[in-house]
Amino acid sequence: MLHQRNARAYCRVSTTMQSELGTSLGVQQQRIQEYCNYKNLKLVEVYEDAGISGKNMKRPGLQRILSEINKDETLIITELSRLSRNTTDAMNIFDNLRKKGAYLVCLSPDIDFSTPAGELIFTMLVAFHRLEQQNISMHVSNNIKTLVSEKKLRSQVPFGYRFISREKGSEKSVAQQKVIRKIKLLYGEGKTFYVIAKELNKNGDNIVLLENKKLKPIIPGEKYEYKIPMFYPNMIKKILENEGLLE
Repeated sequence: MLHQRNARAYCRVSTTMQSELGTSLGVQQQRIQEYCNYKNLKLVEVYEDAGISGKNMKRPGLQRILSEINKDETLIITELSRLSRNTTDAMNIFDNLRKKGAYLVCLSPDIDFSTPAGELIFTMLVAFHRLEQQNISMHVSNNIKTLVSEKKLRSQVPFGYRFISREKGSEKSVAQQKVIRKIKLLYGEGKTFYVIAKELNKNGDNIVLLENKKLKPIIPGEKYEYKIPMFYPNMIKKILENEGLLE
């Protein structure tokens, strides 16, 4: 009787992905178990990260599996995006496994990364996936211009853009784009939406929110007292979604 190689499963869903067909933790685990049965692998443990984005490696389940996986064991994921949405992190995870003598298998697409061909495909796939995420921001801007030209824009433009007119469309706000970069940096450090909003308000970055308000024209000599809007956690979440950093 052939010796069964041990396998460990990693499953992840973000908050917005939990209800989507084919991505729930249960569905991922079932697919991995079926694969193990077919390949005669012994599934020793399933590691989960529920409601956590794949933007960085600050995930309890991921850190545990990388710490506990042993030589000659296989880490199985259903999709590359379950492992990471950051090219650098994905490659670091891959190198970590190789140094331990462990293997990585992805079910969709069906790739065994223990082979030289698998290593090459993995590098290409994560790079293409990263490029796709970066293009989302550009698509948002193009969609706004299309809606403006077709006179279908009925809501406020996303944070980071400034509506000029129906004829001229919208353009990027230099001040708000600077704040977006700061939000990305703080989010990459693992800070919550609440903490990010609080820090922005504390530092006075919320002043840029006035650009999205219709204010009375300034008349020289007259006094104006505008209440500066505040950043809130749901606003931070929406901004990150528009930038393609949340699923």
